[in-house]
Amino acid sequence: RYCYRVVATNGSSTTTSNVVCVTPTAPLGTSTLSATAGNASASISWTAATGATSYTLQTSPTSTGTFSNVTGAVGTTSLSFNASGLTNGTTYCYRVVATNGSSTTTSNVVCVTPAGGSTPTFTLEYHRDTDGNATDNKVHAFFRITNTSAAGSPAVNYSDLKIRYWYTKGTTTAETFTSDYAPVVNTSNVLGATYPWSPSVTGADTYMEIGFKPGPTLAAGANSGEIQGRVNKVDWTNYSEADDYSYLPNQYSFAANNKVALYYQGQLVWGTEPSTPSIPAAPASLTATGGNGSVALSWPASTNATSYTVYRSTTNGSGYTALSAGTGISATSFTDTTVTNGVTYYYVVKATNSAGSSGNSPQASATPNATATSLAVQYRAMDTISVNNQIQFVVSIKNNGTAPVNFSDYKIRYYFTSDGATTFNLFCDWASDSSTNQCGNVTRQVVALATPVSGATHYVEIGFASGMGQVPAGTVSGNVQIRLHKGDWSNFTEAGDYSFDPSKTTLTDWNKVTLLNASNVILWGTAP
Repeated sequence: RYCYRVVATNGSSTTTSNVVCVTPTAPLGTSTLSATAGNASASISWTAATGATSYTLQTSPTSTGTFSNVTGAVGTTSLSFNASGLTNGTTYCYRVVATNGSSTTTSNVVCVTPAGGSTPTFTLEYHRDTDGNATDNKVHAFFRITNTSAAGSPAVNYSDLKIRYWYTKGTTTAETFTSDYAPVVNTSNVLGATYPWSPSVTGADTYMEIGFKPGPTLAAGANSGEIQGRVNKVDWTNYSEADDYSYLPNQYSFAANNKVALYYQGQLVWGTEPSTPSIPAAPASLTATGGNGSVALSWPASTNATSYTVYRSTTNGSGYTALSAGTGISATSFTDTTVTNGVTYYYVVKATNSAGSSGNSPQASATPNATATSLAVQYRAMDTISVNNQIQFVVSIKNNGTAPVNFSDYKIRYYFTSDGATTFNLFCDWASDSSTNQCGNVTRQVVALATPVSGATHYVEIGFASGMGQVPAGTVSGNVQIRLHKGDWSNFTEAGDYSFDPSKTTLTDWNKVTLLNASNVILWGTAP
C-alpha cells in the first residue's frame, strides 16, 4: 500500500494537500477457451486468468452476436463446464469473462456444432478395498473404466465421465474425498465429492462422485487403469458398509458391477441407480395340498418381493388372517401344521417389500386328512414314445400306513394335452393284484379342465368300485393299465404333458399324478 500527498510552496510558505492511499494490483489476465462438440452437448474448458476470482461463461449463436450468460456457469470458480441439452446441427459460440471484482477480461470465442452419433460404450469395473473390514473409518473403492467403443471411434474426454458409488452415511457429518491412486489418468486430474441421495433407500443415502479435469482422454479399447476413491468423515468415525448398495464384500479383484454407475455427458451409460422398489405383484398362483394334520402350500416368486405372508380362513373367499409362522417368510412354500383333519381351509398369500404389500394371490383350499400322508401314487410310462396315437401308462396306490384302505374311497387323475381332440377312446387293459383282470371294477373318464394350463387341457380320472377291494397296509396295489386314444385315432404329442415322464420305466412315486378322496380333495401330488 502506498499513500501520497502534495506540498505546494511559493518560496516563503507551504501548504499540504490531502492524503490518498492506493494498493497496486497486477493486471487481470485473460483466459484461453477451448470447446469440443458432442452429441447434443459441448465440453468447454478454459485456462486460469491471472488474478481472477471467478468466471462467467457466455454463449451466442454467432461469434459476433450478443452473448448471454450460461445458466449454471455464472460466477463459477471452475475451469470447465459441460453444456447438455443442445440441438444437434445448431452452432453455439462461447466465451468466458474473468473478473477480480473490480475489472473483467474476455477470452477468445470458440464456436462448436453438436452432432448426433452413436454414444460411446463402456464397462465399469469395481473391487472393494483390500483391508477386509466393512466397519472402519473410510469408504474406499477401486474402479476401472474401459472404453468398449468400436475400434477407430473417437477418444472420450475424461471430463465427460463421472463415476458414482452409493453407500449409507447415516449422519449429517461433513466428509472429505481423496484419490489415493490413479497412475494412468493421474490423481491430480481426479475430482471427487459426496452428495446426499434423495430419496434415500435401503443401502443408499449418500453417493461418492468421481469426475475428472479437462485434458486427459480415453481411447477406444483402452482402460483407465486403477482409480481409487476414498471418503472419510471429518470426525473420522466409522462407517458400516456391509449392507451398502454398491458394496460387494468379497470382490477383491476387478469385475463388472451394475451397482456402481458411470455417466457420459450426464447420461447414465453403465449400472443401475438405487431406487425405491415398487410394490410387488401378488403371487400369480397358489397350490394347497392336504396332509395328515398339515397343508402344504407353494406359489411362484413375485418380482421385487423380499418376503411373503400366508393368510388362512375357514370361509370361502373371506375372513383371512395372517398365520404367525407364515409371516415375513422368504421361501415360496410353507406348511401349515396348525390345522384339524377333516376341516377345509382357504389360503391366500401376499408378497411384500419395503414399498408395501401386494394384494391377495388366487385362493387355494385343502382339507387335511388323517390318511393323506400314508398314501402315494406310483406311475410308470408304459409307452415312452412321445408321438403316436396312444397315451399308455400304469398307476398303482401305495399304502405306507398301518391300516388297509378301500380302493373305492379314492380316485386317480393323470393330466395331459388333448392336441385338439374333443372325443376319446379310453380303455382299462389290466387291473389286478392277482391273475384275474378286475378292469370291471375300474371306472374311467376324460374330463376337460375348466381353465387349460401349460401341459394340461384334460385329465383321465380313474375310480374304483367296491368290488376292487382294499390296499393292505404297507403294500402297493396291483397295476392299473390305462390306454387312451383320440376319437379319430390320430397322434398325440406327449412331450410337455404335465403327467408324462418317459424316464419312469418302473413304478415310481410321481407327484404329477394326483390321488383324491371322495370329496375331490387332493391327498397326494400337485395338480397343474
